[in-house]
Amino acid sequence: MYKHTFILIDADEYAVSYMEKNSKEFPQANIQFIMPKLKKLTDEHYEEIKEYFTQHDTNKDGKISFIAFW
Repeated sequence: MYKHTFILIDADEYAVSYMEKNSKEFPQANIQFIMPKLKKLTDEHYEEIKEYFTQHDTNKDGKISFIAFW
């Protein structure tokens, strides 16, 4: 809006859906934009991420709670 950058910290399903459908306007919702960043991040921090998930997989069933994942 008037070249002002807003930072979205939460969104409802409608807003997320709108951004996904209009990904050219919202590159942050474009999978082609997101995936290389996620890959780089996970490659750089693989051991830390693995350890965190292992600690929070309390039932040892390959699942963690949404709160732990968030």
